Amino acid sequence: NRGFLNFEYRIKDEENQIQKETLTINIISLEDLFSITSEPINPKSEKTTISIENQANMDFDNVELIINSAFFEIKETISIKALETKVLETNIDKESSKSLTAGNYLLNTEVKINTEKAEIESLIKFLEQEDIETTEVNEGIIVKRNEISKINLGNTRKSVEITAKKNLISYLFTTINIPPTRTSFSGFSKQYVWEKELIPNEELKIVIKTNWFFPIIVILLIISLFLLIKKSVENDLILRKKVSFVKTK
Repeated sequence: NRGFLNFEYRIKDEENQIQKETLTINIISLEDLFSITSEPINPKSEKTTISIENQANMDFDNVELIINSAFFEIKETISIKALETKVLETNIDKESSKSLTAGNYLLNTEVKINTEKAEIESLIKFLEQEDIETTEVNEGIIVKRNEISKINLGNTRKSVEITAKKNLISYLFTTINIPPTRTSFSGFSKQYVWEKELIPNEELKIVIKTNWFFPIIVILLIISLFLLIKKSVENDLILRKKVSFVKTK
């Protein structure tokens, strides 16, 4: 059984006198031998530290550690003295952590001493951070392209909103890559609104294209047709004049 064990022992001296004493032994499992903790991780941190505390009044050599989490992986062999705390520093995998939400994550540690192994579980706290990055690109003359994007660079869910306006003529020749959440008319313009809750590392990208090529072609055709009709309706006028000489006073 694990825990404290009390028992009595006796010592007899040369004169056959017996002295009685009580001894307490604490029997613990290997997984209870060490306390392994991590400092809270900030989304912008590049490194973090792991603390390994020896909770027994006993020295250990060649302790093999394999520490795994969503943020890093460590393989280390250490020697640790009785009741000592050792600190390990490690790099954070930024690529893996950028899609994680704030909260508590498991820290799994495999401890091996000689031929004995044990699994130790603890928690890492991933701190909250809100960060929405917005970019906008406008390009083109005849074919106008407007790109608006919002990306969640934080580690919490965040609701974002994108709005755009088009006048009553241009919206007829406008295409959008994602249907808007809602639309409304205000005066001589139409307003588009997109709303979405973004998880970490998720992006909302709206691409609005207004193609003025077709209306220009239509206007040119109308002008050409008008000139053609006018030409066919109106006749050329030819004047011919004859002159006769007369005597005058």
